[in-house]
Amino acid sequence: MSSIKFRWWQAIAILLVAVMVFSAFKTVPAVARPVRDGEAESAVAYSVSPSLRSISPRVIDARAFDTLSSDPFGIVKEHPHNLQIPSRRNAKGSLIAPPGPKDISPLTIQPGKKIYEIPMPSVDLAMNGLNQGANRTLMNYGVYPPDTNGAVSSDFYIQTVNGTMAIWDLRQASMAGNAGKVVYGPAMINSLWTGAGGVCEATNDGDPVAIWDNAAKRFLVTQFALPYYPAGPFYECIAVSRTSNPMDGFYLYTFKTHNTLMDDYPKFGVWQDGYYMSVNQFDSATGFTWAGVGAAVFERAKMLVGNPAARIIYINTSAKCVGGSEPECVLGGMLPSDVEGAMPPAGTPNYFMQFDDDAWGYSADQLQVWEFKTNWVAGTATFTKKQSLPVAAFDSEVCTGYARDCLSQPDTAQGLDAIADRLMYRLVYRRFGSYSAMVVNHTVKIGTASPKGQAGIRWYELRAPFTTNSWSVYQQGTLAPDASNRWMGSIAIDRLGNIAIGYSISDASIYPNMAYSGRKPADPLGTLPQTETYLVSTVSAAGSQTGTAGRWGDYSSLDVAPDGCYFWFTSEYYRGTTPAEWYTMIGAFKFDTCSDAPGFATTIGPVGSTTRLPTFSWNSKVGATSYTLKVVNKVTGAVRIADKALSGLYCSAATGICKFTPTSAFAAGTYQFSIAAVNWTGSSSGYPTQSTWKTFIVP
Repeated sequence: MSSIKFRWWQAIAILLVAVMVFSAFKTVPAVARPVRDGEAESAVAYSVSPSLRSISPRVIDARAFDTLSSDPFGIVKEHPHNLQIPSRRNAKGSLIAPPGPKDISPLTIQPGKKIYEIPMPSVDLAMNGLNQGANRTLMNYGVYPPDTNGAVSSDFYIQTVNGTMAIWDLRQASMAGNAGKVVYGPAMINSLWTGAGGVCEATNDGDPVAIWDNAAKRFLVTQFALPYYPAGPFYECIAVSRTSNPMDGFYLYTFKTHNTLMDDYPKFGVWQDGYYMSVNQFDSATGFTWAGVGAAVFERAKMLVGNPAARIIYINTSAKCVGGSEPECVLGGMLPSDVEGAMPPAGTPNYFMQFDDDAWGYSADQLQVWEFKTNWVAGTATFTKKQSLPVAAFDSEVCTGYARDCLSQPDTAQGLDAIADRLMYRLVYRRFGSYSAMVVNHTVKIGTASPKGQAGIRWYELRAPFTTNSWSVYQQGTLAPDASNRWMGSIAIDRLGNIAIGYSISDASIYPNMAYSGRKPADPLGTLPQTETYLVSTVSAAGSQTGTAGRWGDYSSLDVAPDGCYFWFTSEYYRGTTPAEWYTMIGAFKFDTCSDAPGFATTIGPVGSTTRLPTFSWNSKVGATSYTLKVVNKVTGAVRIADKALSGLYCSAATGICKFTPTSAFAAGTYQFSIAAVNWTGSSSGYPTQSTWKTFIVP
């Protein structure tokens, strides 16, 4: 969740920040036209940014990622305004008596068995992300939680936190350990709207999301705008990159979401017919009381070409609750599905999902799957329940009353927020040979009820055969191998079906850190047997958060790169014990079974006694930054070309074929050659066994 012109952490900051924020941006709201539920409306504003190279926002040196110091007694905004989803609810919002405490044991651990069996991949790349010091320098105040999020293409990484963003060029990696060059930022997110005018330039309210649309090769960066708080209307600001290089600038859209319902905690998913969004609604007309889920779709096809007429269709699900027994009456904490890999067929609805605890009045702990179907020709959409899927028992009340000062950490009695009332971002969708899969996670209580509990991560893989498109729970498990807290998870699945989960970890003796675990398809169902790995060293993650609100993370981000192999994880940690001086880290890893190797050599071009210049040809590899060629004389073993570096300039984006012709002729003989791929970390796929190399003869 995020700001609604925030509640301040320290009382003395109220007057200072209120004067700064409200005097700067308070304007008379425009006349609000009605929101037509389920019908298309155009963006209220549109602009095109210039190249980011020409924008001069208030930025700071990239060294800020590692060296900025900050004032622990400065202004800190609690970001958001402490809005929570009611944890026990029926259609009219009254409390439902729970059935009693549940003792939830980890599903992944059985007596007498080892916790871990196989090493989890180590981190191939780690780089410092944005931090609180950057926020203070840019905005003159800090915020928490950071709402850490990121998106990766083959060439760039964009990280967003509440208020700020940065862009890394991964092509400028080096063998010396430089992960990539920061080419934009740290900068305030609304710097993308510099010169555009309107609420998206004037506000910088947070809840950011960055996603990569791999089918279109574009980035999307978004945050909400609350220009007239505590009154509406409320807005979503969406920037879509004009090319695959975000430095080329963005198409800038401002969409009104609702006149009175605040669109809190927006989460996005890429789909073939739109960009889909879920929000938690709070009614500004009634003191920001809970108002159910909002679901929206944005017109992707028009946004990708910068069409000012791009539309939004917004559905207020609580409006469907009339008699009190409709399925929409109890929705909360939903996520839209976000595709990785191949797009679903045209006409496939986007799948929204939420979990439901039987303590909230359901017949059993379950996952609900809903379908959002869009008809852009008619300008309408429907949002209907598809399935309720029973799951293994869980207890989402990690701490009594869903208290936010919950999880233990060293050096302080102050606890951290488990945010266990909703699914954790993202709900990932990927297609395989004969079925679709979705993976998702949320935080659950381990053990019996108590004021302060232990947090574990419940995760699921759902599958639907192409023949029926009916979802079932293929596997599920609970990650809790010991007494530590594991929460704030983000899950993803690679192109081979390997699953990884990134998360926060802490206990009374472990400072909050970033970790990840995973599994391979052949591992026993419901288990994560790959060894837990820390992303940040315990020397660096050496502090706890003592801010009295306890807010932590709100969300993190685990994404799979376009190569289908590399997982990229970003979240927060502390270098020292302070109220709210967080840091972030960005790390990448892959399973050893997911290869970087390019396709086998495909052809040898014309050779002859005159030129004796063979043309080496191979299939390009997604994510490769360069290739190395080796040629040997098969008979004598003599090396003709030794590890020659070849850039991607030798490859055709249209055909996916790479070709290289040397400038000096070959002597007559029988030769073999092979190609290895090199990625952005400087790591090479290596050459395959020489018996598989391409053989050719020069007469």
